Amino acid sequence: MAALEVVSTDRVAPKERLPYWKDLIWQLLGRLRSEARADGTFRGRMEYGDAGDVKMCRLSASSHRVSRTPDLIRQDDRGYLKVVFQLEGSTWFEQGGRKTLLSPGEWSIYDTMKAYTVSNTSDIEQMVLLVPREKILAAHLNPDELLVQRYDAQSGIGRLAGELMHKAFEEIESCSADSAETVGDAVAQLLRQSFMERAGRPTSLTLRDRIKTYIQRNLRDADLSIDRIAAYSWGFSSSTHFSKAFREAFGTSPKHYRMTAGNEALPEESASASLAGADLLARGAARRRFFELGQRFPRGVPTMRIFAFALTLLAASFNGYAQDRTFDFGLIGDMPYTKVQEVEYQRVLAALNAADLAFVAHIGDFQFDATPYNRNPATAAMPCVDENYKSIYDSFQSIRHAFILTPGDNDWSDCAPLAARKVDPLDLLAGIRTRFYPEGRSLGQRPIAVLNQSADPNFGKYRENLRWTLGGVMFATLHIVGENDNFGRSPEMDAEHAERKAANLAWLRQSFAEAKSANSRGLVILTQANPGFETVWPDSTRARYFLRFIPRGQPLPSRPLAFDDYLRALSDELETYDKPVAYLHGDTHIFRIDKPLFSRKTNRAFENFTRVETFGWPDSHWVRVTVDPADPQLFRFRAEVVPGNVVNRKRQNP
Repeated sequence: MAALEVVSTDRVAPKERLPYWKDLIWQLLGRLRSEARADGTFRGRMEYGDAGDVKMCRLSASSHRVSRTPDLIRQDDRGYLKVVFQLEGSTWFEQGGRKTLLSPGEWSIYDTMKAYTVSNTSDIEQMVLLVPREKILAAHLNPDELLVQRYDAQSGIGRLAGELMHKAFEEIESCSADSAETVGDAVAQLLRQSFMERAGRPTSLTLRDRIKTYIQRNLRDADLSIDRIAAYSWGFSSSTHFSKAFREAFGTSPKHYRMTAGNEALPEESASASLAGADLLARGAARRRFFELGQRFPRGVPTMRIFAFALTLLAASFNGYAQDRTFDFGLIGDMPYTKVQEVEYQRVLAALNAADLAFVAHIGDFQFDATPYNRNPATAAMPCVDENYKSIYDSFQSIRHAFILTPGDNDWSDCAPLAARKVDPLDLLAGIRTRFYPEGRSLGQRPIAVLNQSADPNFGKYRENLRWTLGGVMFATLHIVGENDNFGRSPEMDAEHAERKAANLAWLRQSFAEAKSANSRGLVILTQANPGFETVWPDSTRARYFLRFIPRGQPLPSRPLAFDDYLRALSDELETYDKPVAYLHGDTHIFRIDKPLFSRKTNRAFENFTRVETFGWPDSHWVRVTVDPADPQLFRFRAEVVPGNVVNRKRQNP
């Protein structure tokens, strides 16, 4: 039987924990020099074992740094490729002049025979594989093209490898040595296919290609099912052969198992979406949640249990938000503003919960300081107090989807210090960051993995700037707020504005760079402020587009100097990025879709850039955004008018 060893710093006295951990990683992960705080607070835990000649490890540890120098390499002739799946926290990798930040739901690879540095910026949890080079690298693969790159562990073959690896950890002690070796080879093969795809190398062994070919050949067959597809893909001679083997292992048919297993573990899911939790898997929901799915496999035949888990993941690729599947997300903003609107806001939340959405995004202004304008306590809002923030937080958490928030000016910077309520906007901002932005995940009942900008030590306070990938599309939030982005109010506020602007600009440029590097289908930017695209147009462009004739009700913002740098940076990035970009904001409460940003090179609008402003008070509705990989424009936008919130004009105007 294969075996897993478990070691932990909890076994030793606090002052001995760091030396103990240094010895562990020296012995188990190769000659490494480690650094961490030696104050007794360091903690680390490691599970490790062998799957043939593939060494597997799952570790959790406090913030620390390890490095492998040329001197250490000369002392250790174990030449492996080290694969790291990030589960919790964030990690910086450096090797060969490259540097990349790994966040939850991503993985990377580096060569133990070359110098490298790994820096964990916070408490982390990882799965680590040490794989012989020949198991991963084909003769026509250049390893330098693969090292220190970010790979997606939430979709495609990369996700299959990660989930199979995690399941193998749970089952390895029940496996024979031969079975464990088979599992190690399977994981290595999936990793190899990921590299082949990333490098653009064709291969007949790609699982996805085999599946697609089989489906295309049998598309007109009314009996085509996930069971038949799985049987073919995993090497069974027929669906009958597969069903027989599955029934012998589990005492039930594959169809019955899929239809009951998902409902048993996740009662809120429909039978059609269950497929052993495929909907959650493909949405990139919380790692632990979908790892729990493996617990319901019957005990008995370890290799078949691992196979069944792989089948679950295969099903997810057909039922979830895969690279080539259309999906929708919801967009709201500038609500609720008053107690009267609260009723309408709840109708909007109900409509969102009833919709099939990958996530919901609120793009700021979840409250309004109505007191200076409305002295009636029955209708005035009560913003900028902890009770209100808690109430809003609870409403966000009631959303059955993942929930994304980017703050607006009403939420902190516009909170006036009234006589009855002395508040400091900067204190409010700090509280928003703590309450609404957990590290590494979104809000909502089905949180997704996100990267917080605060994972970068240079921008440690900016937890609210998020980035994630879904269906091959990159998403990023920017904390840019209305009312001139908190500029021009006081020296203290100007300093806050300048610091946050620097973080925003860095995040904007990084998001474009990451979208290019990952070959994303497109980029979505979500922020609160209307930056006044038209205000930076030269007079000739204004005249060409007849800007002065825009109808009343479509206000032209005054020139907000605080936004100039954002618009300039956005234009600069668009000059070299030709994929679709959607810029989603609120602030001025007018639902609109247009292409308002022009190129200084061509003096014409960027055709690949689309601005969408969502509804806002007093119009309580939402916008559905459809991401369709088959559509050359990639994005479609639809106003979703909530029936209960439609104004009764006959009653209003008798």
